Amino acid sequence: MNSQHIVIIGCGVSGLASAIAIAEHGYQVTVVEQQSKPRVRAEGILIQPTGAVALNRLALLQGIEKKASPIQSLTGFNEQHKKIIDIQYSDYMRNSHGLGIHPATLLSTLLAKAYSMNVTIECGFSVAGIVRKGRGYILSNAQCDGQEIYGDGVVIANGTFSSLADELGLSRTLNSYLWGGLWAICEDHQQQFSDTLSQRYLAAEKMISILPSGKHPKTGKPCVSFFWSMAVADYQSWRSTPFAQWKQEVLAVWPELESLLASLQDHRSLAFTRYANVDMKSWHYEGILVVGDAAHGMSPQLGMGTDMALWDAIVLGDCLTGAPSIEKAFADYSRQRKNHVAHYQQMSRFLTPFFQSHQKVAPFCRDLLFPLLHKIPFSYKQMLRTMVGEKTGILFDDSVL
Repeated sequence: MNSQHIVIIGCGVSGLASAIAIAEHGYQVTVVEQQSKPRVRAEGILIQPTGAVALNRLALLQGIEKKASPIQSLTGFNEQHKKIIDIQYSDYMRNSHGLGIHPATLLSTLLAKAYSMNVTIECGFSVAGIVRKGRGYILSNAQCDGQEIYGDGVVIANGTFSSLADELGLSRTLNSYLWGGLWAICEDHQQQFSDTLSQRYLAAEKMISILPSGKHPKTGKPCVSFFWSMAVADYQSWRSTPFAQWKQEVLAVWPELESLLASLQDHRSLAFTRYANVDMKSWHYEGILVVGDAAHGMSPQLGMGTDMALWDAIVLGDCLTGAPSIEKAFADYSRQRKNHVAHYQQMSRFLTPFFQSHQKVAPFCRDLLFPLLHKIPFSYKQMLRTMVGEKTGILFDDSVL
């Protein structure tokens, strides 16, 4: 057992996956969380093959697969019922697929694994400050006077809108998107959706996504994640709109969703999520490292947030193995993750206006060009590689797998 102690801030997917990977390499780990208990995110989660490789490295894939929905394809149709996107995982590799899973299922699986590895989890710990002491750091709790934790290294993994990196002087730029989304988990009583991430578009102003999300953790029945794209500026107006009126607006785009929407009773049935693009010149400073959405948050267009967090954890654990110091390991991590993260941030920024914007030209070009790109072997291959999460550059790049 390594005597060095690493403190992780944030008990979400990124924080817990990092804790497991670090503990596997012999370090003592404490995860601190400002909430009274780990918070389940509202969004549906699609784990791509890259994320599945990471889960396998963490010895979690087999358990996750039993509770998830295998996703074989991604399809998207515009308002004229023209197929705009049609990507088959099997075209990438035989037996390849994604995994749709309820966020509570993934979180509980990560928690159980972390506890089994003697990771300490301290809830109700809101980090008031991180102060250098000797070769390590002291973290103080704003919610409990005098409570402190010492760490030889610190990993910040508390999400897109984290302020800790800014307070520590790490260069971090956050640009909030003008668009977000409403999310809900619905039981699929009629089992309409099984193995496809399905989308419907009305120009770029309205988008609906339905993601099969495995077994509901409370009922054990099949469930799906429902997403309705919405401009941030329209959220308050939506809350004052009669709920039945909004349902009719959804059904006008996708009439077959009537049975799913029946379980949504009022505005409180859905959670609104905002997104932002996070850029950092460096993810580390001495013995402090930023990972997950706190380091490289992006829009939901590629659905890569969870996969990036899981891959962050794997690379971090590997870099700590045999490293002469935590500082050297963190510097090596930043170098190794640079190209992979940069590519998906660039693609996320590029694609967002085609699916979430008030633009007219972008969705017109999308509907014209995307079907053509599917027919060109080289471009379709790049679309596949982007979807599964392996790319590290635009054209002739190395795979992270």
